[in-house]
Amino acid sequence: MTPESPKVALILCGGMGTRLKSVLPDIPKPMVHVAGRPFLETLIDQVREWGIERVVLGTGYKGEIIEAHFGTLWKQLPIAYARESKPLGTAGAMRFALPQLSGDSFVVLNGDSYCGVDFAKLLGAHRKLRSKVTMALFKVSDVSRYGAVNLLDDGRVRGFVEKRDIPREGMINAGIYIIKRSVIESLPDGVNLSFEHDILPKLVGNILGGSKMPGPFIDIGTPESLAAAENFFAQIGN
Repeated sequence: MTPESPKVALILCGGMGTRLKSVLPDIPKPMVHVAGRPFLETLIDQVREWGIERVVLGTGYKGEIIEAHFGTLWKQLPIAYARESKPLGTAGAMRFALPQLSGDSFVVLNGDSYCGVDFAKLLGAHRKLRSKVTMALFKVSDVSRYGAVNLLDDGRVRGFVEKRDIPREGMINAGIYIIKRSVIESLPDGVNLSFEHDILPKLVGNILGGSKMPGPFIDIGTPESLAAAENFFAQIGN
């Protein structure tokens, strides 16, 4: 039986944006204005294009700012919230939001980065491999800031290489996933866990897939990358 296309997306918005505090007001990082509007608006518009029919925003630090901006319906798209009272990490945030996430699988993406995604290709890889998790990947000239993902020819993830100071070309995790519900159901509730470091390495083998995306990949985690994001989205008229 072919899995249905996910209809719900969780966007992780709980980060404090510590590295940006010197240049930005005291707001959640996804609410930083890029090319004239909150960055989070761009991500919500993107998932709508993928056929997503409901968005859950996983909030934390100053989550009331996000809730006041988007409400429960934004551009006719239903919006729900899962607000943490304490930082839970990326995997902990997914587990906390699980009661809000319907369906056998759902999309999860980081709220502080953007990647141009061919969603039909990502979903096709997920179905072909029958993965429990399928990651969007992007090729960069220097993986040293991110760490690399090693991929087998059939699309299964072979392993991960941690961040190193040695610049080299490779594939990185773009922070966008299709995830089967059972993966998140198996996690303990209320525990701080990193999806990238605590969960994904344990899934390496025949249940973790990856698919190379066209990009670009843009994050807003540092003042330098934020400036690059501003330039990119201003040029395309975001």
